[in-house]
Amino acid sequence: MRLHRNPGASEPQATSITLEASFDDGANWRPVRLTHAGSGGTARIAHPAAPGFVSLRAKVTDAAGDRVTQTITRAYAIG
Repeated sequence: MRLHRNPGASEPQATSITLEASFDDGANWRPVRLTHAGSGGTARIAHPAAPGFVSLRAKVTDAAGDRVTQTITRAYAIG
C-alpha cells in the first residue's frame, strides 16, 4: 500500500493509516495489521478457507488533518 498525491503536490505526511478487510462484500470489516514504511506499508491478510472475494477499506489522515477513506468492493478473488 502506497500513498500518492496529485503531481506537483508535496509528499504525503500520513499520521494515521488503517486497513480493513471484508469477506462478505462489506457487511463486516476486520482490521488488518500493517507494517508501516514511509508513506505506505505492507499488509498480510489471512483468508478464510472458503472461496469468495476480499473487499478492502483504507483510511488515511495526514499532518494537515486531511482525511480520505477508500473502499474497494471485491478487490480480488480467493479460492
